Amino acid sequence: MPITITKTITDEQLACMANDLVGFPNDVAVMTAELQRRIDWVIDHKVEQCAKRIVQNQAHVLGDSRPNDPMVTAVQIAAHPNFKSRDKREADDKAATEARAAERANDGSVASDI
Repeated sequence: MPITITKTITDEQLACMANDLVGFPNDVAVMTAELQRRIDWVIDHKVEQCAKRIVQNQAHVLGDSRPNDPMVTAVQIAAHPNFKSRDKREADDKAATEARAAERANDGSVASDI
């Protein structure tokens, strides 16, 4: 499911970036291309870093049979039935922490009655 993201940049925001933008203020086409280049880099860099992290943290899901390309590996990991997203891992961690706290509370209440 591809998504398209658009961002409107106000005159005030452009003025703040005036020192760094190529083409400011006269060449809107050059400024637009420069901003698009920067936005593309941010998204591409985020994807690369996420692919590296998913491979580092979740490679055990695939075992030893994984491709050399981190992007391909990341896609395979995310599609694997044993894969847990960040939301799922955090929910599981929270449930486990709450269960341990409840156990300690029960153990503590018995000990304080003695």
